[in-house]
Amino acid sequence: MAGRFVRASKYRHVFGKPTRKEFCYDNLHISRNAWDTNLVKANPEYLSVNWEAGGGGAFAVIPLGEKGKLPDQIPLFRGHTATVLDTDWNPFNDRIIASGSEDGKVFIWEVPENFTLYTDAEEPGHVSP
Repeated sequence: MAGRFVRASKYRHVFGKPTRKEFCYDNLHISRNAWDTNLVKANPEYLSVNWEAGGGGAFAVIPLGEKGKLPDQIPLFRGHTATVLDTDWNPFNDRIIASGSEDGKVFIWEVPENFTLYTDAEEPGHVSP
């Protein structure tokens, strides 16, 4: 009796489908630092990404509804003098985020109401700690 044995695996008939581009975020400049940190954080409204930026630390806040290819210039949250190592959202307020940097400082930020990727980042009141 020649039997054929097949490995018993609950994953053998599972095949993944790639996500369509319109459901992804493209043109992200994620920091290349090799720190043991979370480079991306999300809450029900926004996505926070540690950004690769010269001249100090920065991170981007992206509304979850704005998927697809991001514009080349987006508003960055700048205030640190060194690389941003980690960000974390307030669990009780979806518009408050804390950022910690290599410069030893922690900043608390409030994302402006109706914030989009096309908000003018040069306005001091818009994205300042």
